Amino acid sequence: MGTERCRDLNTTFCRRFLPPQAPTGHALLLDWDGHIAFTPEAADLHRCLTEYATLVEQATRDDPCDLLSVRDASEVTLAYLYRGLDAGRPLPEAANLRRLTLLLRRILRASAEWFGTTRWNDEMKWYDGFKAPDAIVSLLDTLAESDAFRRRFLPTGPADAHGLLVDFQHDVPFTPSAAELQQCLEAYTALLRTATRVTCMPVRWCVEASELALAYLSRAVQNDVPLPERDTSNSLVGLIRKTLGDAVTLFGAMRWYDGFKRIDILAWLLEEHAPKGLQGWHVFRARLRQTLRIG
Repeated sequence: MGTERCRDLNTTFCRRFLPPQAPTGHALLLDWDGHIAFTPEAADLHRCLTEYATLVEQATRDDPCDLLSVRDASEVTLAYLYRGLDAGRPLPEAANLRRLTLLLRRILRASAEWFGTTRWNDEMKWYDGFKAPDAIVSLLDTLAESDAFRRRFLPTGPADAHGLLVDFQHDVPFTPSAAELQQCLEAYTALLRTATRVTCMPVRWCVEASELALAYLSRAVQNDVPLPERDTSNSLVGLIRKTLGDAVTLFGAMRWYDGFKRIDILAWLLEEHAPKGLQGWHVFRARLRQTLRIG
């Protein structure tokens, strides 16, 4: 399919889904301060995702690299996802999300093969036309993995991870073993890697998984359960440090969404109780906040 035809598809999609107060999909996507007052209804979000999948299939039928030509549609769709999740809108059925994820992953893989590994990693994957669809994949993967994490590690008793975390009287008699704690933090590290593969944004919607990992760690500390191997702690703390740094770069003083607060506490708890050598990040962070007058 020719590039001109792809652009027509892109324009038609944006004409239908871009709210009138947003000049472009890029402006809607990067409107962190909420100057553009728009929240999609659940039906509109579902329709946007469905039609975006159809658009991508049509645009890339002959050439996967034509994904670049529907950049605006990709950014509008990603913005719909962000704003819908912020407002608690229900997502489509898992099968529909899986279809979109597999479609985008296949097209991105084919584009990477066309450009070659070196050029793809050094240049092309950072183009917004590829980065926005990849961010959609990362976000949907994160939501699926977060749900699987909750099902795997939430013990019987509490309704959710938050209930376990704030059960200060320990009405739920649960203490993880050293092996369970190790498995939990390793799985959480893998989840956080998925969430931060493209940008740090998906961490905002990992609150329940973060609270569950925090509940495991806090109960282990209170009951003198041995902490995980040093490599596990180092890996997780290092990833959290990088994620928080990326959040500062992206949001500045707005970085303290609940998702970032939870991982900040998790890193602090690990550093306070891990073997010597992990301390330092939160001293640095406190000094940085004081210097920049943030928070």
